[in-house]
Amino acid sequence: MDQDILDKLVRKTGHDVRTPITTIAGFADLLAEDRSLPEGARDIAATIVTETRRLSDMLETFFDEIGAGSET
Repeated sequence: MDQDILDKLVRKTGHDVRTPITTIAGFADLLAEDRSLPEGARDIAATIVTETRRLSDMLETFFDEIGAGSET
């Protein structure tokens, strides 16, 4: 496969994967801070925030390793 095509594919894939993770983390962060929700619901939302950040960090490392970085 041509290197330019591969680079474009990696950048597009990186963007397509990062965007929903960022959205989920942002929404979960709002829920985790919402004092009108039961504590158990806020705890679950906080876990989602933690795990989406962990996943985001793993993806960032992966894309850095294959040369895509944050060029999306």
